[in-house]
Amino acid sequence: MEQKIAAGLAIFALLYGSVSTANKQLTSQPSYVVQSLYTFDLVGISVRTGQIYLPDIYNDFKKKPKLIHFWPPHNWEKNASPLTMDNLRLLYDPTTNMNIYFYGDGLGLRFLSTPEEITILRTAWLAAIIKEPMAYLKVRAELFSTMIGLKPYGAAPYYCIGENSADSQHSEMMSLPNFYLEYKDSWLFKPIVYIALIIGCLAIAYRKRYLLQPELIALSSSALLYTAGYALIGVSGDARYLYWVIPVSIIIVLNMAYSELIYRRIQKRERHWC
Repeated sequence: MEQKIAAGLAIFALLYGSVSTANKQLTSQPSYVVQSLYTFDLVGISVRTGQIYLPDIYNDFKKKPKLIHFWPPHNWEKNASPLTMDNLRLLYDPTTNMNIYFYGDGLGLRFLSTPEEITILRTAWLAAIIKEPMAYLKVRAELFSTMIGLKPYGAAPYYCIGENSADSQHSEMMSLPNFYLEYKDSWLFKPIVYIALIIGCLAIAYRKRYLLQPELIALSSSALLYTAGYALIGVSGDARYLYWVIPVSIIIVLNMAYSELIYRRIQKRERHWC
């Protein structure tokens, strides 16, 4: 058991080091993607409470980010501050953050690009959570329930695939995206189905202790804890963020079926010798 734990920690360290190295090689400067979480929660809390909790730095809406490449926010050319309640209602979609910056009818927020600005935003985010905890929990709960498939997700399965994608000039390349469009409301893309399957397998394994193997517990824990994390950090209800639960549930079912088969063969053999 100790060897397996050591091997797991070594693999984790290797993967973490590889990802960190790749990120440093592929990016020339930080883009502070965590701001998408802060702004989603702040816009949601503001809309739900009727009080604007976003910091005043967004009034400087014409300030360009210090990024080599950046995508201007939606309706950037209108020369108006996005910090109005009417505009925040246009930006807020309980199921996704895509309207906050680049889509929808509202005036998008500008992208922050300095550590000082991110600190101001984070401070505002923490203050809003402390002052309006129920509004924050409602924002998180509605998004998470959409993500796991308990509530419908209004947008396309992938943000870059729209309902008119089939009519694009590259229609020969759209067979897989069209599959997602056709089955986006199917149980196939509802993580709650696979989560329930994993929990059900754990319940069966708990009753039949010979099925309760360390590998089963580790895999189940990885899927369930990974999913639970998105209750706090998710910014969009796309099921793709929780695809990990699909292979885990399949592996667990196959593993338990194989273990059950072996167990029954052993039992049959023992009865035969008796």
